[in-house]
Amino acid sequence: MLRSYQIATAVWSVFFLARFGVQQWLYDADETGWLGATRLLMGLPLTAVALGLTIWLVRRATRADAEGHRGAAASGG
Repeated sequence: MLRSYQIATAVWSVFFLARFGVQQWLYDADETGWLGATRLLMGLPLTAVALGLTIWLVRRATRADAEGHRGAAASGG
């Protein structure tokens, strides 16, 4: 379960670092048009992807953990 949470954390870290890096570079280059488009594209759509991936990872980890507990209870452990 911990591994899935670590992966989800890494996904969010990469997501925010990429957003910052790209937008800072465009800001420093004074590319306001591209900055606006990038903010739109890297805003809600990528956030939705990261959120969806996080939900999938947590559900998968929770399901595997619950099955592990059921298996241990059935075997008397």
